Amino acid sequence: MNEIVIELHDRFTKGCRKPVIDALERHWGDYDEVTQGENTLFSRRRRLTSSSSR
Repeated sequence: MNEIVIELHDRFTKGCRKPVIDALERHWGDYDEVTQGENTLFSRRRRLTSSSSR
């Protein structure tokens, strides 16, 4: 998985964003984040490639 779109509700429940960020940093390392409206897109900077494409 290289991208995740998620609707974070930090404006309703403070701190609910933190576990998402912690998990991304732990498992993905570097990522880009773009928010548009209610949705936030997280994109892995170092893309995973399919083993079938090798």
